Amino acid sequence: MGPKVSSPRIAIAPIPERHRDWLKIKCIQSESFAIVGWEQSMVARAHIGTLLLGAMKEGKLVYIGSDGTGIKDSEAWKLRELMENRTARRALVAYSGGSKDTPV
Repeated sequence: MGPKVSSPRIAIAPIPERHRDWLKIKCIQSESFAIVGWEQSMVARAHIGTLLLGAMKEGKLVYIGSDGTGIKDSEAWKLRELMENRTARRALVAYSGGSKDTPV
């Protein structure tokens, strides 16, 4: 089985948790991304607001966007610990930021 993407079955108001009106749809195309940082949040799991993602383009690692984590609390804290132990001294990619928080 390949990766799956969740999608609403019908046009409904946003529901914060999983619901029977959500479908899992097989992802036909996929690409690998590197986590190049995160935006801090004081309310999100493990204080990770969004993950900053990078990909190789023309032989260079470039910022390509961000994504919410959507993971369990215990996994978020494990991820946070892994990322803190691998913090770079300088930014790996150019990032102009899209929120008031400072990326790490």
